[in-house]
Amino acid sequence: MNLRYAAALALLGWYLMVPPLERLPNGPEVFDLNAPLSQWYRWDYYDTARECWYVDRDLFERSQGILRIDPLDDAANAYLQAQCIATDDPRLWGN
Repeated sequence: MNLRYAAALALLGWYLMVPPLERLPNGPEVFDLNAPLSQWYRWDYYDTARECWYVDRDLFERSQGILRIDPLDDAANAYLQAQCIATDDPRLWGN
């Protein structure tokens, strides 16, 4: 393996990202599931995709439990949309 390639892989990390809040006209704030990834919140950083995936899975399962009690819980609905994104993903720096 090329030494530069190995170094680049070592620097790669993962963000767990959730949609941003959007204030509706004369209304409450809601999570904007259609926002570009560059506007999503970086919930946390992980060294490996596997570590990020496990946290994302846990968040997903907890959200499902909340939604059984309160189907309109905005935060739980947004957390269902959380995604693990590589730190070098070009969509993070998009327009």
